[in-house]
Amino acid sequence: MRRQLVFYLKSFAGISGIVSERVYPQRAPQGALLPYVTVTVSGRDVSYDQDGADGYNHQFFDIKSNASTLKEAADLSYQVEQAMKIQQTFIGDTGDQEQLASTDLVGEFDDFDLFDDSQQGQRIVMLTYNVSYKEA
Repeated sequence: MRRQLVFYLKSFAGISGIVSERVYPQRAPQGALLPYVTVTVSGRDVSYDQDGADGYNHQFFDIKSNASTLKEAADLSYQVEQAMKIQQTFIGDTGDQEQLASTDLVGEFDDFDLFDDSQQGQRIVMLTYNVSYKEA
């Protein structure tokens, strides 16, 4: 699902208008230009009911908006929130899709503090989502 989610976020106009193609699985490459988005898996769950597995997987994703200014990080995070308001659709490249059922924002963490009092560095907004999907 991470591969499909990265593909989807890259194709979302509000995000690509800010970061171009700089949406990365896990970590950004060393020296990557700001701003960019990273997508990491922070957990996984399978639901069971009285008949066994319900057919849905649930993955938790940390989606970080990394930027050099507070405004740019907040604007990028807002676009991620807009992109993640999706449900009951297929995401991913043709031939590599997953059936997404729902997304739930379960946490937000902002890191805007630069501890050395400089204006250099990154501002980060991390959104954690629970993404429910059917196995392809």
